Amino acid sequence: MQKISIPKKTTFYTYVSPIIINDDRGKEFYFYQWDNDRFNYQLFNLPKGKYYSKYPIFLSDVNLEFAKIPNEPPEKDDYLRIKKIYIKEGNNPHKASIYIYSYKPFATIIYDKSLNEQPYYVKDFILAHELGHLYYHTEEYCDRFARNLCLSLGYNPSQLNKAIEYSLNNFTDTSNHRIIISKSDNYFTSIKTAQNYGR
Repeated sequence: MQKISIPKKTTFYTYVSPIIINDDRGKEFYFYQWDNDRFNYQLFNLPKGKYYSKYPIFLSDVNLEFAKIPNEPPEKDDYLRIKKIYIKEGNNPHKASIYIYSYKPFATIIYDKSLNEQPYYVKDFILAHELGHLYYHTEEYCDRFARNLCLSLGYNPSQLNKAIEYSLNNFTDTSNHRIIISKSDNYFTSIKTAQNYGR
């Protein structure tokens, strides 16, 4: 088992199919199988973190960038006002929600603790979707925002496809549950900033 620790998004390659990489918890992080008769090797990205690869992988000289669908123009201007994002674990039947305070320069994301059992790409995609609500009302636009952000962090399209599938199949409400405007001053007490949020 090859141990990998990287400080930022990094591109790797391998000659071995399938690619099987676990995260620092031992959970499957990246699995990809390709046709060796058609391709001699495969490039892929890993975001910042610690991983274990079942088969040898190698640092690439190529910086792999996947195509992104341009984000839509913002539908709202909360992103101009919000200076900090706080993230808190809790019990949330919607998996995640963002609370935007109309008179405060910060917002709070509450994610359900069950997300801690999911692959990192699922949790990060859902959190990124909530960040998208600083810019958009439309769920599809938030998904696109999240996909582009996660690709920038180093996730691969196949991982994000799985994250979107999880999101569609596990939210209790797929309409407008994710965004909640709150007037409460002290709704949450124990929070940690997004700047310090890590795995």
